[in-house]
Amino acid sequence: MLISGPQYVEEGKAAEAPAVPDRDGYRFTGWDTDFSKVTGDMDIYAGYAPIAGQVRLTVNYVYSNGSLAAQPWVSHVKSGVSCNLTAESPVIQGFTPDQTSVSFNDAYTTDKTVTVTYKGAEVSYTVNHYLLNVDGTKPTAPEYTEKVPGETGLTTEAKAKEYAGFTPQAISQGTINADGSTVVEISYERNYYTLTWNTGENASYIAPEQVRYGAAVTKPDKNPTKVGYEFTGWENLQETMPAEDLVVTAKWEAAKRAAYKIIYWTETVKEGVYTVNHVINRTGTVGNSIPNGSYTVPKGYKTTPVAGKNGC
Repeated sequence: MLISGPQYVEEGKAAEAPAVPDRDGYRFTGWDTDFSKVTGDMDIYAGYAPIAGQVRLTVNYVYSNGSLAAQPWVSHVKSGVSCNLTAESPVIQGFTPDQTSVSFNDAYTTDKTVTVTYKGAEVSYTVNHYLLNVDGTKPTAPEYTEKVPGETGLTTEAKAKEYAGFTPQAISQGTINADGSTVVEISYERNYYTLTWNTGENASYIAPEQVRYGAAVTKPDKNPTKVGYEFTGWENLQETMPAEDLVVTAKWEAAKRAAYKIIYWTETVKEGVYTVNHVINRTGTVGNSIPNGSYTVPKGYKTTPVAGKNGC
């Protein structure tokens, strides 16, 4: 402990010794440093030694959870000499000690410690369990309410439950009131899971998403595409996100119609060299023959097919 504040002493002069406080069971033995001639900053410590032939008697006062209920009672007596001491247990509102007093009626040769435990009245407190909404807000009513037995004045011991798709947040425990009015709230946050859009091989890519449990599953803005196939919808598409990763698979059918082109080439003055003269874009039923194009051949040219008319 700090016995005295700083002193300002003229160099070469003596500092003034402060009053030395008593310590139960100890005697003052002097200062650890000579301060009769101060030549610089000094820290000086008081020395104490146990009083020979004494033992320490202690009574500790604690609550049933082990925390301190009141300051300990301490007394020092001569070793081997019979004593007659009584430590009255302090009154603590709402709690009952397991010993109203502790008596020391013996000749003690070693230190002795006794613990008095205070127990509060049994009372229940309320624990409300809230499953947060998809937007993270707390619902107006808890998912579950329970009454938990406790002890007046002690700290609650509310425990989280397990809910699929939820993770409990940190619990703020409180002190149990004697009137049973204590309420502990436990909030559970919704987990995020991976939503995968499986479009299949050679199809356009749609990035996966992280979606909260219970949130609406929204289809992509644009349908996927795949050459030679028509998209017919999604398989395993659910209205809301489940409490696990979700894979939604695209469904495809071979295309019934396809786009095609009829390209007319005209030979240049150089034999064997052609340029595009006209292009007709059409669609047709897959598997049917491509019809002749309605195009008038320029004068001076004759039609020579350079590719067969394959099905669409």
